[in-house]
Amino acid sequence: MNRFFRCSRQFRLLSFLALLLFLLPSGTLSGAALPSARREEAEKYFGRAYERFLERNYSEALSDLDRALKLNTYLVDYYLLKGLVLHRLGQTGDSVKSLKYFLEVRPKDVHAPMILERLQKENSFVKDFLLGEPVATRCVPSKKDLKSALDLGLLENLNAKGLGKGGESGGSLFIADTLGDAFWFRRREKEPFLRLEVPVPVAAVPERGGKWLFLLENGAVQALEKGEKSPVPFGSLPLHPSDAVKITDGIMAVSSAAERKVLLFSCSELKNEGELFFPPQAKPFEPSALAVYGEWIAVADRNNGTVHVLSLKRKEDRFSFSVHAPRDLAWSPLGSLFVLSEPGIISKFPLSFKEKKAYDREIVLEGADNGWTIFFRKDILTCIDISGTSLWEVFEAPEKTGLAFLSLETPSVSRADQKENFSMAARITGPFSSYMERNRAVVTAVWNDRLLPGSFTPGEKTSRGEPLVFLAENSPGASGNLKASSGKILLAVLRDEWEKRKGKIDDLVIPASTSFSSEEMEILAGFALSNGLRVFILPDTFPTLPQLRTASLTGGRVLFARKDELEEPGGLSRGTIRIPLPSDETSSGFPSRSTLSVYFDRGLVSAKDWIPFWPDLL
Repeated sequence: MNRFFRCSRQFRLLSFLALLLFLLPSGTLSGAALPSARREEAEKYFGRAYERFLERNYSEALSDLDRALKLNTYLVDYYLLKGLVLHRLGQTGDSVKSLKYFLEVRPKDVHAPMILERLQKENSFVKDFLLGEPVATRCVPSKKDLKSALDLGLLENLNAKGLGKGGESGGSLFIADTLGDAFWFRRREKEPFLRLEVPVPVAAVPERGGKWLFLLENGAVQALEKGEKSPVPFGSLPLHPSDAVKITDGIMAVSSAAERKVLLFSCSELKNEGELFFPPQAKPFEPSALAVYGEWIAVADRNNGTVHVLSLKRKEDRFSFSVHAPRDLAWSPLGSLFVLSEPGIISKFPLSFKEKKAYDREIVLEGADNGWTIFFRKDILTCIDISGTSLWEVFEAPEKTGLAFLSLETPSVSRADQKENFSMAARITGPFSSYMERNRAVVTAVWNDRLLPGSFTPGEKTSRGEPLVFLAENSPGASGNLKASSGKILLAVLRDEWEKRKGKIDDLVIPASTSFSSEEMEILAGFALSNGLRVFILPDTFPTLPQLRTASLTGGRVLFARKDELEEPGGLSRGTIRIPLPSDETSSGFPSRSTLSVYFDRGLVSAKDWIPFWPDLL
């Protein structure tokens, strides 16, 4: 490591001053004396700001940078490092301004413009994504072995006599064998299935505290408490259900093809909370399936070959589109609506909630013979046939080049195989996780104008810190939980808690009732993406599209119960990146050249991050 000290800090600062003097307009020196610069003090604060940045202590890093600038207004490093700190705080607009200031002094710098371009590209993507407009994707379908796809044991077979609905929520998976009088149910991925004896089951919805409600064809409801292995009678509904979905914490929607209705019920008392109404059709209304996406609910009218999409908050916001004999519906995390119709065809409909219309239908799978139910396991669409013997999967991939987000931390120099390496922890988030997991990671880096190959090693599962949980203003207080009525307050508290916990926050839980401006939601999403946080939404009211999109973009989801356990992130979303150091290279005196640029690619998805790697300041 001694070779890194060949370029002293004093030499680097003198280089900055020489460049600044060269760029000053002629006559400046003759007209007035330059302000005095307290270089050593400024350098001390700048070095401390660099340390704070590496520790992810961003507030103190900004404070030290401000002090450094006041002591030495010619400290060009300030603008580059400040831009990176502001980016980590989700304040991309201010980050862009800081980088532009840097380029005003260093107009010929070749590295900072690339950082600036990438940050602007990411910011534009996040803005468009949060608005809820359709994302251009292509679908990759395949037929899978049912036992291996669902992790069934050697002696476990569904062998359903006649399937009802299937679904997943928070890792819990259920499949109703309506004609076989049984529910297949498991609480966590990789756990064994329970075969529950239930007469003519139709569908299931999650309830608070790990409870599940099982809806039977005759309207009876049974409850499976957390930790129990058999359900007990809970109550009854005044209709014969054909499907049911949870829409907010405590409220579910239930459709009945027999009664030709869609009603809302409280989950705790099964009390009728209202009815949904639909435009007149040529044939009798037959609601065969439901799917919910925030405030939007999709209802399949099989008899009329129509899917209705309507807002649960604003009754006037609704639209419909045609599709032959829809059997089941499922909404992807990206907001595309998938429809299973006869005879075993799965179609994707990108939707515009702003324009209230469905775009052109794309058939993504044909020949799903006797396919009966579809649902999402994370971001994988799963279709199972009526006998429970065949399974098909569909996942979305980027149509062209997709974006992911890379967050680097704790850089160090280590030795391995008789070589020195850059080594750093890496977190990768983005909207195409299943696609990325199917491709090999390719890592390259640029440091001191040298292109360096790298490697990515997926991290082992580690213990995660307690999630940072915010509750709605009217929620009963709970020890360790916070409340925030607005996005502005929530962001301020998040920043304070981040500093208190020294960046040891992995998951953030926020209530849907917290009001965010578009700018505040962009800052929250940017903060989460830049630091590898997952955002989860508590649906105490209908989640907004920006909230749903923030959750899906960061690897989170909607939590239908506050005490839901948060599953471990995917094994490929975290790991370690190592980059061999060139044997003939020393640290440059130029801050942008000595900033490590890391490029992480999986198939068509690319991620980039920059971290100042100045070994003489470590």
